[in-house]
Amino acid sequence: MAFHFQTFCIVRALMKNIAVLAEYCKEQAETHSDPVCKYCYTKLTDPQQVCAALIVFDNVIQISGVKQAVAKKQPDSNQSRSVCDFTPE
Repeated sequence: MAFHFQTFCIVRALMKNIAVLAEYCKEQAETHSDPVCKYCYTKLTDPQQVCAALIVFDNVIQISGVKQAVAKKQPDSNQSRSVCDFTPE
């Protein structure tokens, strides 16, 4: 669970700083002729790509919130087993 939370934090930080990330990719593409950074820069400056990424990220956050809410309502399998396996002395 911690891994997923860290991943969401990293992606959220990237999504909030798309302009900074795009500027970094542009700088790397120009100075080092990095084809990956050039590709990332073109995608990060395309409004449709950015909008799609924001929509996907927002949906992932909503789904994870629903998943957490459902997990809180379901009893722990170990607890339910201990109650079911209880035998009076």
